[in-house]
Amino acid sequence: MSLVWVLLALWVGVAQAAPAAQSPGALQAAPTTDPTAAADEAVRAWLAREPLSPVALAGVPAEELCRELPGLLENPPPPQGTTVNFGNRVERPTEDPATRRYTYPVTLPGGRLEVLEVVLREEGNAWNAERVGLQREPTPTIPAFFQTPVAAWGFVLLTLGLLYGLARPSFFRRWLAEGWGYVKAHRRLVIGTVALLYGLFTLGVFSGAALPPVCQAAISEIVARGVAGLGATEAYESGNVARAAVVTMYQNFVMGTLVTTYGVALISFGALAYLLNGARFLALGLPFGFLTQADPVTLLAVLVLIVVELMAYVLVTAGGGMLLATLVREGFGGFRLAFRKLTMTLPIAFLLLVIGAWYEAAIIILPTLLG
Repeated sequence: MSLVWVLLALWVGVAQAAPAAQSPGALQAAPTTDPTAAADEAVRAWLAREPLSPVALAGVPAEELCRELPGLLENPPPPQGTTVNFGNRVERPTEDPATRRYTYPVTLPGGRLEVLEVVLREEGNAWNAERVGLQREPTPTIPAFFQTPVAAWGFVLLTLGLLYGLARPSFFRRWLAEGWGYVKAHRRLVIGTVALLYGLFTLGVFSGAALPPVCQAAISEIVARGVAGLGATEAYESGNVARAAVVTMYQNFVMGTLVTTYGVALISFGALAYLLNGARFLALGLPFGFLTQADPVTLLAVLVLIVVELMAYVLVTAGGGMLLATLVREGFGGFRLAFRKLTMTLPIAFLLLVIGAWYEAAIIILPTLLG
């Protein structure tokens, strides 16, 4: 997931405006004044849920499906054969006296042991289930090191070194010149790649803008959870621009560019990179469709970010096309040149993503700090 989605989750505020997801079916238990009885009843309702097949989902109205989608993704129905040990219910501490939290041992098919968590909230004189689902510990995909001051200051020094390398003859400038030379030599392929990927992104934007509000809320909530799962939320909420920028750079360059674009292009001779990024750009456009009614300043800021960061992915994807075109023209005897053409798109992408990381962190954090 590209961290441009942070704009929705942390800056624009769409995700925070979305209603909290409720696990479908699990929250249909009747409220009661006894919290332990309410928790047990919620567990029974969770066990009674039927797994939804694609055929069943196809018959669900679109708005109802959107309303249930976040809950289905977070807490899907239990597999058949799941058992819960009600006798070992444990009440866990909570900071809010109006909230109760219970856990139960669960045995899944195959003998796998898990922990079921029930969160109740007091409303009036009754306790209602707010969440019922298997306990999952968050596992951020961004390594903890990139959240440290050492990483933040290291990124500052890296950026200064990059500026120094651009200001005078250096190996980085030679790499940029070589990569740009390959881009110009394959200009028609590059222009076609730009048109294809940005066209799919635009299609996603228009599709997102046409969705009913309940579907927009569902997608926004899923985006917010995805950003939180990456570990980016803490960095952006810290108010430290350098920390947010290095986290953004790691996700966008290491994961978004090196692994899922460059690596995929290399092992598939470019073909899968087009398929993967085509799907990525289409999906990425959906939540940005919710910003069509935003103020002009917000739209301009988002547009600049889209042009800078997504162009990095476009150029490396086009590098995969250069690799394939060179192999078709020269055979496997030209693999070394084809590989170099793909690889030399990375310095250009790196430069764009460094700019994009600082820009993204600044436009999200600074307005909040300057208040």
